[in-house]
Amino acid sequence: MTIAIDDVQWADAPSAHALTFALRRLEDEPVAVIAALRAAPALADPIELTSTLPGRVERIAVEPLAPA
Repeated sequence: MTIAIDDVQWADAPSAHALTFALRRLEDEPVAVIAALRAAPALADPIELTSTLPGRVERIAVEPLAPA
């Protein structure tokens, strides 16, 4: 199973709490999480994937695309 979350930075507190609660309990299940988070100084990760899934997070920075 794959869980895809777009615009993580806009998740409301109850949704972020529910996701965090569920993800912490998925230790042995074959579940992947793909989350898109806009990187900006004023924006935070409300589900804190790095601390929710310690040692199991791979971050990939996506650079802006060229107009061509």
